[in-house]
Amino acid sequence: MWCALPIVAFDVSFKIFDAIRPYTRLTIAEKLLELSNKVSALSNTEKEQLDFYKREYAFEIKFIEKDTTEISEFFRSGDVNRFKLYKYYDSNFTFDVDPVFGLGYDFSKKNYHQYGGIKFKGRISSFLGFYFDYRDNLEKVII
Repeated sequence: MWCALPIVAFDVSFKIFDAIRPYTRLTIAEKLLELSNKVSALSNTEKEQLDFYKREYAFEIKFIEKDTTEISEFFRSGDVNRFKLYKYYDSNFTFDVDPVFGLGYDFSKKNYHQYGGIKFKGRISSFLGFYFDYRDNLEKVII
């Protein structure tokens, strides 16, 4: 699974091969674990960010640490305190699903925007990651 590296805000140096971007979620989790070993060099804000990202990448961290605990939760935040509609983890497969809803209004343009949908992501062993995000958008100009 590919995504942008969130740890660029941290002012702690670590080595990463940056010729290939975006980074996989497993690569980011590895770097988060490296940062966890240098926590004394982080500011309080950076420590809070590190905790947040460790919760976001908890399944990948469990995989790297070879955790064989099976997790199957529906409509719960679970051990890592990150709410998901459904999440599943075992040592060879991860999957989580979330609904996507949004509502907005631009007063200057008198534009109303709402969307709804679903997103899910997962991993099969260490060789295949997947991500899907579907949103049905509605925009109206209110006269």
